Amino acid sequence: MSTLGATFKELTDKKYLKKMIHLLIPMALAGVLTSSLQIVDTLMIATLGDVPVAGVGLANRLTYFLSFLFASVTSGVSIYSAQFWGEKNQKGLRQCLSFAMMLILPIAVVFSLISIFAPHLVMRIFSQDEAVIEAGCTYLRFIAPAYLFQSVTALLAALLKATERPSLPMTASAAGIALNIVLNYILIFGKFGAPQMGVKGAAVATLIAAVLEMVLLIVFARLRKAQVALRKADFCKPEKAFIQKYIKTTVPIFFNEIGWSLAVITMTWVYSTLGTAAAAAATVYETIKSFVVVCCVSIGNAGAILVGIELGAGRLDEAEKNARRMLLGGLLVALCLVPVFLVLIDPLLTLYKEMSQEALKNLRGMLIALSCLFWIKMLNYNLINGILRAGGDTKAAACIDVLTNWCIAVPIIFVTGYLLKWPIIYVFPFTFLAEGVATLLSFIRYKKGYWKKKLA
Repeated sequence: MSTLGATFKELTDKKYLKKMIHLLIPMALAGVLTSSLQIVDTLMIATLGDVPVAGVGLANRLTYFLSFLFASVTSGVSIYSAQFWGEKNQKGLRQCLSFAMMLILPIAVVFSLISIFAPHLVMRIFSQDEAVIEAGCTYLRFIAPAYLFQSVTALLAALLKATERPSLPMTASAAGIALNIVLNYILIFGKFGAPQMGVKGAAVATLIAAVLEMVLLIVFARLRKAQVALRKADFCKPEKAFIQKYIKTTVPIFFNEIGWSLAVITMTWVYSTLGTAAAAAATVYETIKSFVVVCCVSIGNAGAILVGIELGAGRLDEAEKNARRMLLGGLLVALCLVPVFLVLIDPLLTLYKEMSQEALKNLRGMLIALSCLFWIKMLNYNLINGILRAGGDTKAAACIDVLTNWCIAVPIIFVTGYLLKWPIIYVFPFTFLAEGVATLLSFIRYKKGYWKKKLA
């Protein structure tokens, strides 16, 4: 039997499918809900015009950067927790929680203070339009406290997913998102006697929803007697040996996330120099893209947990099988979705009719490129964030991810966008060139098998 045929047979293994579906469906639903919120958010703000949507979108670049810092911490949690769970090591899980909390809370505090006291400094990085800057500053000041609650939620959710309890974060997220959407409608437009707050209302809605989600997640975890639920007994003093191993694995992820997000922020800055319509199109594109790539993230994260559990238990052959299954399954899903995405573009654009025609034209071109090249994102995410990180091969993953962006995407986009002033629909597809190279390099690394090791 060919290697491809053998992998396809492994992919349909009932035991594997049961475990994968158990993790994948809650993660995918949570991702869909979160992305749906972002789309609804953008739709509501877009009715106020290009300036508010550009202001909020550019302000969210700070939130976007922060999310990657959170991810650098929670990725380490996911890697070690999955392996600790595979060997049934409760002490290891407590050390993960305790040390990660010591890392993530200070990060959230710093970004909250920046958003409250220096929002103009942030906004002037991305725009010189005073109206856009003021809209973004208003949003940042009011959303700042939400970062604290989101940090705790992100950490606890990562631990619950790694210990095969993904339905708990999904349920809490669904409640928070439902409240966020309702409050968005009430506060942005001043419904039911509430004041009309515009972009300020969107930020306040996010803050209130973040509090609810964190509280519900803790309550659900305790009611279901989860392995970790932020109980006093769940915390301990991390051992020096664990801290050293954790740092060795997660520092490359930290630089990976910073390097990658700074590259994205730099490219966003280039887009903003092409005009308000281009910035508005880029903002909406990022929102829709986050919805589209949910399946990448869900398959990659679920697959990484299954790989990590097998590595933690010392079953390296099973870990290899799960890695192959993730790659093939992800690719098949991505290819099947290409025509679906293409068909949905025009109906989706009708939802943003309040935007200018120039912004909509830019957005349409960007979405066509995303639909056709989506499968590259799938492979890239599953290889770097899924397989390589699951086995602790984080240095190689970081080098591949960061260098391809800074050596390929950023220089080309800077030249074509900032210097030559090409339209955004011709500039931004160069990001896929960088992802294609990253996919090739990470696949070579995957085949060498350096990731197949027990960390815990």
